[in-house]
Amino acid sequence: MTPSDFVFRKSNGNIHSKKLAVAQVETPQAAGVFLPIGAYKGGAMSEDDPLRPPLDSRRFFMLPQSPMDSGYYVYGRLHGKPARGAYQYAHPTMMTAILRVALEWQAIDQRRMGVGDISLAGGIRPPDHDTHRTGLEVDVRPLRKDGREQPVSWQDPQYDREGTIKLIELFRTFAPVGKVLFNGPDVPFTTQYPGHDDHFHLKLRG
Repeated sequence: MTPSDFVFRKSNGNIHSKKLAVAQVETPQAAGVFLPIGAYKGGAMSEDDPLRPPLDSRRFFMLPQSPMDSGYYVYGRLHGKPARGAYQYAHPTMMTAILRVALEWQAIDQRRMGVGDISLAGGIRPPDHDTHRTGLEVDVRPLRKDGREQPVSWQDPQYDREGTIKLIELFRTFAPVGKVLFNGPDVPFTTQYPGHDDHFHLKLRG
């Protein structure tokens, strides 16, 4: 474990940095991925919870559950209850992409992006998807004009098309994006698909 500087660039141009302890993941699949120590403190992971192990059978970690000063928040439900991270086990490529895009997004916008379903621990079949088993797929909410961290569909007056386009472009810039499913009209690089009015489904190549 070594300390490392995480720099968070605010939209007003000021630079805010703070020293955080981080641990490097030492697995063949995830070498070089850094996660803040304490990101799970008081959070969802537990040694005794089969839905939320610290490390799953694929050696994937759960996405940190909206740590302080992050550029994203998490949402999602599992079996009718808040998922509390159980649906957010990410392939190292996806983990790196979300954390990088969140940092870049923070530099240009004060709103946080909403990150939803990724995969369940071990890649088991989820109850409400035919996909989301590899850790390389993620659901992300479109941006709201009012900045509230709540659902929004592309038909809603609060839907921010330009902000959503900008967020998708960041993913395409900093991650190996293969496909984006979203029903909002006039959003480049997206394909319309039933059930994708209130989120875009982003699949990475891995």
